[in-house]
Amino acid sequence: GKFFLGTDSAPHAQHAKENACGCAGCYTAYAAIELYAEAFEQRNALDKLEGFASLHGPAFYGLPANQDTITLVRDEWTA
Repeated sequence: GKFFLGTDSAPHAQHAKENACGCAGCYTAYAAIELYAEAFEQRNALDKLEGFASLHGPAFYGLPANQDTITLVRDEWTA
């Protein structure tokens, strides 16, 4: 795959955020996989989520894929 997941969960100091050329973004790392799953589902592409989230990145860098697994369960939630 050409594209793969890469979250930006780097913390930034307050002074780096509040300036003319600040570090922009919305911290979503705590819910990233759920948000990606929702987006892929909306596009009828859940079958491509595992590759995007787990396989294409390691393949691109010549690394072994992680053998750990997660289970996504459909449920209502609030952030």
